[in-house]
Amino acid sequence: MDRRDRPDEWRHKESAIVTCGRMLREGLNEDWLATATLVPIPSSKRRDDAEYDDRLPRMLQELGRERQLDIRELVVMTRNVQQSHLAGERVSIPELIESMGIDEGHADPEPQSIGIFDDVLTTGRHFKAVQAVLRQRFPDIPVVGVFVVRRVPPALL
Repeated sequence: MDRRDRPDEWRHKESAIVTCGRMLREGLNEDWLATATLVPIPSSKRRDDAEYDDRLPRMLQELGRERQLDIRELVVMTRNVQQSHLAGERVSIPELIESMGIDEGHADPEPQSIGIFDDVLTTGRHFKAVQAVLRQRFPDIPVVGVFVVRRVPPALL
């Protein structure tokens, strides 16, 4: 993952992962968490790529600290795509869907409900693609999105 060679930036990223996980732990309904399968939006890179970004799975691990939650990387990248913040033209939803698949090793038991987690919501493309992949595999399971939005207002920069 990028930034590990830049300790000052990496320290802030690590802190944000822990902070977001704790905020989610404090803000989400305990009853829902006890029955839902929590699924991170996959990185734009395959898990075996050196630039694979594990911040969302780690954020969910922080959310689940000292709890028994069902956290699974059900949707994975089958091929790398250009990172949205680096792309001139963003990858389309159909292209994203084509580059994703279900990790069948994590598909059992079938979820009762699914919460898709992302830390940035810009256009909603990744959410819609992951939602479509999950609905194709689990057509009768309710799917919702949970998004953490953090930004520094321009006046504070």
